[in-house]
This record gives sequence, C-alpha cells and structure tokens, in this order.
Amino acid sequence: MTDIAAGSPVLPLGRKFVIFADGTGNAFSAQESNVWRLYEALDRTKTDQVAYYIKGVGTAGWKPFALFDGVTGVGVPSNVRTLYRFLSWNWQPGDHVYIFGFSRGAFTARTLAGMIAAQGLMPAMIDGKSVSHADMARNTKAAWRAYRSASVTWRNVWPTVTLARVVRDVLLWIWQETGGRLLGHQRYSDVLDKRKEQDDKLTDSGVNSESRRDNVHIEFLGLFDTVEAFGVPIEELRVAIDYVIWPISFRNGKPSPKVKRVRHALSLDDERETFHPLRFEREVIKDPDGKESISPAEQERIKEVWFAGVHSDVGGGYPDGNLSYVPMTWMASQVEGQLRFQDGRIDYFRAYQSAIGPVHDSRAGAAVFYRYSPRGIASDLKDGGPPVLHHSVVQRMLKGCDNYAPVTLPAKSLVWLPGPTGATAELILPPEKRARVRWQPAANATQARRDNAAAGEAAIDQLPPPSETIVERTLDTVWWRRVSYFWLLALAAVALAWPVLAPKLVAVLRGLAVLAGLGGVFEQLEEGNDRSVRVLAVPFDLLQAFLPSAAAAWLETARTYPLLTLLLATFIFFAYQWSTSLRDRIRERARLAWYHPERIVAGKERETCEAAREHAGRRSFAREMRNCHLANGLAMLVSTWVFPGVLLTALFGSVFVAGNRSLFDWYAGRSTPMCVTAGEFVVDETPKQAGKLFETSAMCWGSGLWIEKGRQYRLSMKVVEPWFDRTTMSGTNGFTTSLFTSHGLGLASRRWYHADWFQPIARVGKWGTSEWPLVANNKRPADELPRKAAPALMQELPSRFAYAPSPETVANNGNKDCRLIPTDKIDASKMDDAKQEWDAQNLAREFVADFIAPESGELFLYVNDAIQIVPFLGPYGCYYSNNRGTAQVTLQRLPASPVAPAPPN
Repeated sequence: MTDIAAGSPVLPLGRKFVIFADGTGNAFSAQESNVWRLYEALDRTKTDQVAYYIKGVGTAGWKPFALFDGVTGVGVPSNVRTLYRFLSWNWQPGDHVYIFGFSRGAFTARTLAGMIAAQGLMPAMIDGKSVSHADMARNTKAAWRAYRSASVTWRNVWPTVTLARVVRDVLLWIWQETGGRLLGHQRYSDVLDKRKEQDDKLTDSGVNSESRRDNVHIEFLGLFDTVEAFGVPIEELRVAIDYVIWPISFRNGKPSPKVKRVRHALSLDDERETFHPLRFEREVIKDPDGKESISPAEQERIKEVWFAGVHSDVGGGYPDGNLSYVPMTWMASQVEGQLRFQDGRIDYFRAYQSAIGPVHDSRAGAAVFYRYSPRGIASDLKDGGPPVLHHSVVQRMLKGCDNYAPVTLPAKSLVWLPGPTGATAELILPPEKRARVRWQPAANATQARRDNAAAGEAAIDQLPPPSETIVERTLDTVWWRRVSYFWLLALAAVALAWPVLAPKLVAVLRGLAVLAGLGGVFEQLEEGNDRSVRVLAVPFDLLQAFLPSAAAAWLETARTYPLLTLLLATFIFFAYQWSTSLRDRIRERARLAWYHPERIVAGKERETCEAAREHAGRRSFAREMRNCHLANGLAMLVSTWVFPGVLLTALFGSVFVAGNRSLFDWYAGRSTPMCVTAGEFVVDETPKQAGKLFETSAMCWGSGLWIEKGRQYRLSMKVVEPWFDRTTMSGTNGFTTSLFTSHGLGLASRRWYHADWFQPIARVGKWGTSEWPLVANNKRPADELPRKAAPALMQELPSRFAYAPSPETVANNGNKDCRLIPTDKIDASKMDDAKQEWDAQNLAREFVADFIAPESGELFLYVNDAIQIVPFLGPYGCYYSNNRGTAQVTLQRLPASPVAPAPPN
C-alpha cells in the first residue's frame, strides 16, 4: 500500500474516513469477502466520504512470501502501520473514523483502533512544514512501539521479553543520539510535544476536544469474526511465545472509551481451535448491594451477535455466499444512518441473502489437521452476559432443509429481533412470556426487508427448549471426536516419518515375535511380504514415473514393506472414517436436542432420541472424563505449563546449540592451534605413509600430506591401537547408538550431525575451507551398539554404562580443564585387556576411501565425536580427550584416466 502524499489539497471538514481491512487471503482480485462488499457498496463519489481498503495478509505478489504471510500473519503489524499512516496524513479536526475488518483484518482493525486511542495520530505538519514520508514512517514505528509497550507491560511477560525490549530501546536511543541527530531526526518525545502545542492552540480556540490529534475518537468499529493475527503450528506454543519470547496475542479485550460503537458478527459453527474468536470484554460495575452488572450504556456500545455458519460463512469468501449476506446486511444496517451507500447496493444483498444457505465444513480436506474444537460460547458478564443469536439462526433451525442445530448453543441465549432497534428476546421462553418488540417497517422499507423480518419473527415464536439429556450426549460425542482427531494426527505423523520408522518397526516386531516363540510365523509373514514386493513391482514402477521425486523415500519404503504400509494406510482410512462418523453423529444429536413435533424426523432417528432419554441416568466414559476435575486439571497443567515448557526448552536449546556451534565453526576455521601443520609432502602416485600415527583424540590431526585440487586420491587407515570413545569400542567404520543412550542424548553436540560416531572426517587446509565425511569403498555400515563386554572381563574392563574409575585414575586420565564432563579414559594398564576384548568383537581394522580433492592443501583428519559447546565447562575438545586409539595413514594419488585417442579422419 502506498501512503497518500503529504501536502494534499485541503478538503472540507467533517469528512468520514472509512477503513476496510480484509482477512487472510482476501483481496479485490480474489473471492469477495463482506469487507470488500461493504467497500464496494459505499458511495465514494463525493469527498465527504473517503474509503481506504487494504488487502489481507497472504496476498503478496510473490507467492512464497504470500504463503508464509498467510500461514504466520507476520504482515499484520505492517498493515496496522500502513492504515495508521494514512489516517495521520489525512485526518483533520472534525473528521470521523469508521473501521471495518474480517478475520485477521478484524484483528488489524481492533489494533488500529487501540493504537489511535492510546497514541492519537501523528502530526502531518510540524512547524509549518509537511512531514516527510521517512519521518512519518519513523514516527509511526515509534508510536507502534509505545502502544505495544503500554498494552503489554513487564508485569504480563517474562523477564526475557523485558530484557529484549530494553536492548532494543538502548540501541534505538544510541542511534537517535548519534546517527539520528546527524540526519536531523526528531525524537518521538519531541514530536509529541509539537503535536501537543498544535492541539492546545485548537483547544484554546474553542474547538471540541475530539478535534485534537491526541484525542481522536472512533465512531464505529465493525468486525466479522476476529481471530488471532499470528499463526503457530501448535496452539500451546502460542502461550509460550507470547509470554517468554515476544507478545503475539491480542491483549486489548476491552475497547477504549474512545471507540463509540462496536459491532461484532461471530460464527457459531467453526470447529478449528486456531480460529476461535477474540471476543470483547465488558466493563462490569457493582451496585451498592454488591451485585455485578453491565451498564446499559456499555450494553448499547458493544454488541456481539452470533450467526449460522463457519468463519468464512460469516465474513464471506465462499463462491456461494447467500448465507454470508446475512451478517453483511446486518452490519450495514448498523451504520446506514451514518454512512452513505450506493443506491440499491445493500438492498441487492438483502434480496439474495438466505438464512438457509449452505453451511460449509471448516475442516474439509487438508483442514482436517486443524485441531478440532467447537467454539465455546461464554455467557459471563465480562463477555456480555447471555449470547445474542441473530434471528436468522432460529429461522434456519426451524425451516432449514438440513435440520440445522449449533453444537454448543446455550439454552440461555437471546435472539436479535428483526428491525433497526436491536431489541432482543429470550430464546427458550414461550412466545406469550417473551418481552418482544414487533418491527414496524418504515414506509420506505423494501419488500426484501419486510419479507426477511416477517420470516424471522415467525421462526422466533416456534422454537422449543432443548433436551438437556441429548445435549449431554452430544457433548460426550464431541469429546470422542477430539480423541479421534489426536489419533488421526498421530497416524499422520507416523506416515510422515514412515521411511525412518518402517525398518525399525520391522526389527522391533521381529524381536517381539522371537521372544513370544512366534519366530516361524514372522518368517512366513516376511516371505509373504517378499512375494508382494515381486507382484507389485510393476505398479510401483508406474507410480514412480508419475510421482514427484520428493515422494521417492515414501514410495521406496512402501515397495520394501508393502504389507506393513497397507496396514498403516488401513489404520489411517478407518481413523478418518471414524472422525467423519462422529461428525455426523454430533450433528444428528445436536438437532435431536432441539427436536420439535413439526420437524420431519426419520423413525430410526426418533428411536435414537428416545433411547437417549431412557439412558439419561447412565454416565458414559466420555462424560466421566469431561467432568473429572483431576483429568481436566492434568490437561490444563500439561497444555498450559508442561507442553509449552518442553517446547520452549527445545526452542531455546536449539538456539543455544546453533549459536555455540557457530562459534565453534568460527573457531575451527580461523587457523587456530587446533590444526597444526605436520609437513608439506606433495602426494603422488606412490603410496605415502604419514610421518606419525593418527590419534582419535585429536580434534584436527595434521597428516603432513598435501593434495591437489581436482585429483583423485585413495586414503587407507590401519588400526594400530584399538579405538575407544571413552569405554565404547569402535572400528574404523564408526558406530551408531539408540537415542536413549549417552551418545544419543548428545547428538546436538556431535560435530557432524549426518555422519556416524567415530566416522573419519577429512579436511583440507588449516583454515578448513572444505570438510567432508569419508565413506569406505566397501560401504561397510557403522556398527550398531550396544556391544556387551564379555563376562570374564567385567572386573578388568567394565562396560561403558558402568565405567567408574577410581579417583587416582581420574586424576591421571581426566582433563582437568573440563568441569562436570566425564573426560576420563581407559587407563593404560587396562589397555591389554581392552585390546583382547576389542579383537574379539571383530571390529573393522582397516578403512579405505577414495575421494576427489575439493581444494589444494594439507590433508587433516579427525573422527566424528562430540564437541563441548557449553560455556565455562571447558575447552571444545573435552570429549575428544577421553578417546583412545591410533592408526597408520597412507595416501596415494590415483592415476588419471587415459585420454581416449582421437577418431581417425
């Protein structure tokens, strides 16, 4: 979006600025939302009404960023500042501001209103001169920081956020006092002082206080289904990020008194937890008797009304938008006396709105992986008391062809009656007891408006109260659908990791079969699997030709384990079917809860209803879990503290490891004493032995052998002294371990993530411009550990899990510079016994690998071991210091391939 240029011609006072902020993926070139429809319907032919529309996040021209923006919502703050700059440029004393928004655009609208109320608008003129675009952008960012710091104070976040803000503010202050002064930038405090001088002059001249830029009021805030701006993959992570890393959640539940009227259209039927709405909080007052209530003025100022449909059925965006016209025309009716619309545009939508239009599935297709959670409809005083349903909801429940009934609709709800007054009636009282206000249509009311009002009034008179028994059974089924969601999600995670999990699962099943005495049965199953592989070879070849290369790993796994893959696919299919069946059952029971004699109900459905009534006294397992304080408390503990804590630990741990590994990479690449040159012998086609033995305890062993870029070489290593990583035996091919061992837990500190433990690594030059893991020519894989020590040697050579050297041995063999780290290695007096055990394990004694030199220089070698990356616990080589083992290194340049003779003429 571009800003309106400074120095625009002065326009008549009393203009109405109408701001429209669209939702995620919504724009004028995409499917229409209700925000866009209102923008299009507004009369913009005269200068007294100025409309400004901003596209939703996720609509950038560059598709990768548009996708990222749509998923995360990172563009919302930028949209807020763009709209704020527009108003700061153009607003003049006497002007009025109206703001509309949908979804994340509604979040944008609420944030914009809060920012204006808290910070006012920036001056467009200072000392008689127009503010430049750069200055306005800088002032806007300063206002944004001030607003965010005031709305989310240090009391509401962890010290990490406060510390980050302090660092940011100090850096900005240093820049302002140095480079900013040289460039003539004004401090934000100076800008506010200049604005105050201008406002004081207006006040002294008798102008209304609302004409001050520091006291701008919002005439109307109209929102469609506000949701959080920032998307996170796991909802529990939102809380962790919000309080510990950076505030991302909306904190202004109570609108400022400077917002004169608020209207919020809400969706009843969206089932995605990510799309739960951000409702408004009301100001609760107490009378002299201590009774809490909401003042009539507050009730009139803030009105939230619930409509049938999912998120985009309320805010618009589906091609068949008849249902979305209902909240759109309701919103338009709230400002028809203040804003001027084009003749017939709103009436067009009224004529085509339909209370029985299609309600879409919010979790259709890939959206099934959104966490299932029907919207809870709070009825506390701070949420406005009993929820208010639009009369079209009741009309749909009675007259719709889909026997519609919202799942979480409270019985103690109010109904927004037809007409412009905003009168409400209680939902479940008999008609004769309702305090209803019949709509008396105006003389100029259109026929469409009369018909809609009449249909709504007729429906309100007929709805009976719901059955509490079936409501409870419906909520039980909702609980089971939550279980089915997590089961389906777990199976999807297994499918995602299937190339890695399938071989391990086969090994585990084979071991269990042997333990259970079913080894023969498992062998028969494996034979059947092998036959299936041969039978399915042609179909898999065809699939491989059509599927993208990214699917190659999954296709190859399915080809290797077709029976196991078929079993997984069957589980996923039935899990999806179970979820679908529960969805249909929830809808069926919800409509049975609101059963009434005039509705056409199949006989079987009626029997289900009666059976539910007969079993009213039985408490199902789901109901026990729903009402169990212990289960709910544990769930709250896990979701609020344990899970976010684990995620934060993993996140901060990853940042810590990445940062310290980067420091190590810098250290290893700056020609440190870690790599010491051992000579400058240029290797030719004659095999050349290194002048000294390779040591596994060296972090960077210099061979003294120089190689030439682009030439092929053969490296051989022959074990002289057996290789040990502390007490873990290893051959020249390295080893692998389970994740639940000390080595597995230390993967984060392993020097090369994708190479095996103790796998030889080559490096060219002491600067380390090129490093790579060496792969043996015989392709012998790394040994899978654990390897158990022989019982006869347990006293002389304890296993690596129980190695506990005496204090004297530690003093002699440990690295004194390493603290809290087991750096002790096998004592020299034990090495004879260790060598016998090492020989008995038949470990690889020789390693031969061919490679092409990526650079010219000396060849350095080391084994892939852990590095010490925790500050103050010792040098980087602590874990190398507990290694034992040597090898003789030989290097030979391979002869170049002969050049083929030129063909005869």
